Amino acid sequence: MKKYLMTLSVLLVALVVVTGCGDSGKKLSCKGKEGDADTEAIVTFKDEKVSAITIKSSSEASSKEEANAAKTLLDTTYGPQFEKVEGVSYKAEVKDKRVTMILDIDISKTSDDIKESFATSSTTYDDIKKEYEGKGYTCK
Repeated sequence: MKKYLMTLSVLLVALVVVTGCGDSGKKLSCKGKEGDADTEAIVTFKDEKVSAITIKSSSEASSKEEANAAKTLLDTTYGPQFEKVEGVSYKAEVKDKRVTMILDIDISKTSDDIKESFATSSTTYDDIKKEYEGKGYTCK
């Protein structure tokens, strides 16, 4: 579980990279590994700017019980933080032995502070793609 939380922390830091401008209506989907977790970042662009970001990260536990314990830990650690942030939704779920964490960020509904923390006007579609591919992700 500690590995999963460490991986999640790295993933949350990586959100800062997943922002910027792009062609209107474009989506960028990048899949890869963060530690032991399978991760997908989906960035949606509207009017040359990031309009939404979805991060999905899942990891296989050794048992259903361990997966449920990891979900509980994620819920108690991250749930309260994200429920207070307008424009950000958090969800964790367990299916068999796999625990999945999903963050959805609607940039249009976030505060100016959140928008600034994601620097939503300083990185292009191509820069985001290049950054993820440099980390071993596959983007399309």
